[in-house]
Amino acid sequence: MSYEEKITNTLGRILLQEKNVGFDNSVVIGGLDEFLVANREHLRELITLNPFSYSTSTLAERRAWAERLLTGLKDLSTSKFSETAKTLERERDRPRSMRIPLAAPIIDLKRPLTDKIARLLEENMGIKSVWDLVSHYPSRHDDFTDIRKINELEPRLMQSVVATVWDCTLQTSFKRNKRVDLTLFDDTGNVKITLFNQVWAANQLKQGMKVMVSGRAAVFNGKITFESPTYEVLKQGSHNIHTGRLVPIYPLTAGVTQKVMRRIVNAALSSSIEHVKEFMPSEILLRTGLMGLKEAVAHFHYPRDSKELMRSRRRLAFDELFMIQLVRQKQKVEWKEEVSAVPLIDEDAYRSFISEIPFTLTKAQLRAIDEVLGDLNSNAAMRRLLQG
Repeated sequence: MSYEEKITNTLGRILLQEKNVGFDNSVVIGGLDEFLVANREHLRELITLNPFSYSTSTLAERRAWAERLLTGLKDLSTSKFSETAKTLERERDRPRSMRIPLAAPIIDLKRPLTDKIARLLEENMGIKSVWDLVSHYPSRHDDFTDIRKINELEPRLMQSVVATVWDCTLQTSFKRNKRVDLTLFDDTGNVKITLFNQVWAANQLKQGMKVMVSGRAAVFNGKITFESPTYEVLKQGSHNIHTGRLVPIYPLTAGVTQKVMRRIVNAALSSSIEHVKEFMPSEILLRTGLMGLKEAVAHFHYPRDSKELMRSRRRLAFDELFMIQLVRQKQKVEWKEEVSAVPLIDEDAYRSFISEIPFTLTKAQLRAIDEVLGDLNSNAAMRRLLQG
């Protein structure tokens, strides 16, 4: 199921819940309008056909609009998204050997993972299971989404071009350093770039191949080029992971390059992302507008745009804080259940002390005293901070 389908399904559930509560705009935190604005790119067709301000409309207007939208969603489910069933069927029919459990060792991924790389990841980075790879999140993303023609390239900007290989040669300098000189062209011009420490490119890149190159454009000897570019051969039916998009930059160890790490993580996502299970109740996801866990994990690695990156980061950050709070609450419950304290209350001494105070205690002071005395009189250990 695509992300657009999930958004439309979520909208359908919201509308049905709104119907159950009398269209009072309480299902989504911040209101339904906020959900529509946040997802307008994915709901463009529905919103264009049914423009509406939910918060400023009457209950009758909300009811009529919701019914129209639910009908539209039903039509979409049988037309625009008719491939969903086929996609799910193909997923079920995938060989089980292609579905790798998250707990499986990373060597089960095989290509593009080698025994040497697996050993480096395990020994130097503690990455042992497929889940360790899936949850090996990028530290940042390089923005290569600005795709241009060659004659549109501007110096000092991060950009990408789709071009054809004209020439690719391996050069050796007088210091025996090797580099690859690559000449590319499109229908607007040509550009020459140099690839350092990538001698394999001379064998990989052949004349006539379609490639995408990303990096920071620069001027050298009066001609436009790229500084430390990355390239990717464009193949039918494949998607780019190194160029022309928000590209993940991962923490690495010696002997593992960014390209290798991206291929390995991408292989782990492709083979195992379906095993990521949602643990958050759907009601919380709807009310908070949080992205589903499976989608958040996948999109944090390879977001389509900055908004999707922020939404996935928000979900993962929420989970991290939620788990910390959950652990703290569990520790608090276990700590209170330990019968290790001795009651320390002395009613006579307390009354004597209060009677000697030359002023009347406030209600807040009396309430604080009662709470402290209650803890002192119990078998549970007390841990309090009294301010004021």
